[in-house]
Amino acid sequence: MKKVNVLLSTYNGEKYILDLINSVLAQEGVDVILTVRDDGSSDKTMEIVRGINDSRIRFLEADGNLGPAKSFLRLLRDCEPADYYAYCDQDDIWYPNKLSIAVSKLSVDKPSLFMSTYDLVDGDLQFMKTHDMEFYNPLRIETTLMYRCPSGCVMVFNNGLRDILNEKYPESIRMHDFWTLLVAMGVKADIVTEDSPLIKYRLHEGNTVGLSKGFFDKVKRFKRSVTKKKHERYLQAKSLYDCYSDHFDDATNELLSEVVDYRKSLSNRFNLARDKRFREKKGSYKYVNSLFVISVILGLF
Repeated sequence: MKKVNVLLSTYNGEKYILDLINSVLAQEGVDVILTVRDDGSSDKTMEIVRGINDSRIRFLEADGNLGPAKSFLRLLRDCEPADYYAYCDQDDIWYPNKLSIAVSKLSVDKPSLFMSTYDLVDGDLQFMKTHDMEFYNPLRIETTLMYRCPSGCVMVFNNGLRDILNEKYPESIRMHDFWTLLVAMGVKADIVTEDSPLIKYRLHEGNTVGLSKGFFDKVKRFKRSVTKKKHERYLQAKSLYDCYSDHFDDATNELLSEVVDYRKSLSNRFNLARDKRFREKKGSYKYVNSLFVISVILGLF
């Protein structure tokens, strides 16, 4: 069986952590190991995890609070080699066939990334709705830079992509899932999506990061990210260009250059704001298009 190293960054997750770990260790059809790095929990998270008597669990030394994005990149860099790797949130439930389905669809010969949809549930695991991959379409580098990305907890990838991700340690990223997808897109990795839900994505008040809970929450989240998070989209695009421009084709580098250089002049701002490639096509995201234009013209993107 293929070995899959599941990467889990924990932070004050005592309430749901045991359910999550049990579902990971119950994966069928693969040789699973779980690598845990705690990011500075002050509750009983690590007491619970260390109390699980299972030789498949590995631990990385906790060396301070890095935040979830860089904690996952540290896990990816320092974890035990395997055939495949999967990011894991601390409060979800995985269906037993999640990893076997992912592994069966990933390429062996080139960098490859698998993403599925999920069943959205509340804190008590009561079903709310299923998100299909149409929720994320189209998966384009422009709209990923601007706004959207499937959650890291649905991502599984091979050694080819891990090797590329580990070549560089970016100065600034929004989240590990955005970074992983952007790098995969930039290097023309095989990107495979699955419309069948493979996890229960638990939406609750204690989520450290994750899905916005409604329309106005999405608006507030986008506004906060362009006004209070110090140009996180611009900085991520710059990190991507600085780290991997030698891997990307001319068209991708031209696109990134437009974002990286947009603050250099007013004309550059208007050029980016008018670029229709940075537009969500679905009607429910028209507000994102408007906020994108405003944030670019004001130099806040």
